[in-house]
Amino acid sequence: MFRLQYISYVPEGATEIVGAVAELGDQVSSGDPILVAAAPVESVVLTPVSAGNLAAYDGVDLALRLGSSAVDVSGVEVTGAEAAVVAAALDEAVRTGAARVEISDGAPSTYSGGILVLRAPETTGTVPSTAVLIEATSVACLLSVGPSGGLEDLTPLPLTTATAGNELGTIVVDEAAIGAQVVRDVSALAEKDRTCR
Repeated sequence: MFRLQYISYVPEGATEIVGAVAELGDQVSSGDPILVAAAPVESVVLTPVSAGNLAAYDGVDLALRLGSSAVDVSGVEVTGAEAAVVAAALDEAVRTGAARVEISDGAPSTYSGGILVLRAPETTGTVPSTAVLIEATSVACLLSVGPSGGLEDLTPLPLTTATAGNELGTIVVDEAAIGAQVVRDVSALAEKDRTCR
């Protein structure tokens, strides 16, 4: 006769019973397993669906969007308590249909359907690389044209961000430059007009 109060040992971290080893009518001895508990989640590794590498995002504040909900993650590999929170969110997403899971014996579960996003994305713009003026002192700026649209009233827009864009020949620039009318090719300007001061 087996009663629940006979259980004397449950593995640490076991929070959910996933199945029974013994069936009704089986004879069991002391030490025989009766129930199987879900193993605690030790780590979650986020990987892209297609070829690519997320290593650049390790340690970046990210969020894993699962349908209409999201869970914060501290990088592409999470462990400990954070991994348990992510795993619970994934299981809930599977339950609601926002994600899918593939489970195979002895292998880690594979979930799909999540979207990895920056928790606090930075707004940036892009300009042609020829629009960025870089002085000998490494100061970079864009030259904004005046209200008349002519070159007689050029105003420098200092850049704190000026990195290569995703498309060939583009530069990613600060949010402050979005919407500004700038000179497309600073090399076409007269020498006296090519200054960030």
